[in-house]
Amino acid sequence: MRRAGLPLVIVSNWQCGLRHFCTELGLTPFFDDVLASAEVGSVKPDAGIFVEACRRLDLPPARVLHVGDSPIDDVEGAHGAGLAAALLRREGELPGGDAPMLGSLEGLPALLGLDGVGGRPTTADEGE
Repeated sequence: MRRAGLPLVIVSNWQCGLRHFCTELGLTPFFDDVLASAEVGSVKPDAGIFVEACRRLDLPPARVLHVGDSPIDDVEGAHGAGLAAALLRREGELPGGDAPMLGSLEGLPALLGLDGVGGRPTTADEGE
């Protein structure tokens, strides 16, 4: 996703200190920002945390895709804020919801039509 020039943001229902935790795990170089609900003052599925992610990306919601594993918190929350959404359903989980489904994040480039050429959709990535 980074090679395609897409900005990536972690958006998570998490306590204060998520950025530090992600830094300790070596994840922050892969993301443009990290938003924790406790720091933003908005918990998914409330639109506020999604609106804040868009503000930090300096993009309208219609240009942002949120990927998460909860049909309510992630898909309904993102849709309620005007974002597109994809549902991450790992092995053994039952499919559900009206959003495109991914078995892993490895399927995200194909979902976005990124073959190394062409359009550059934007992604807000859920980090739980």
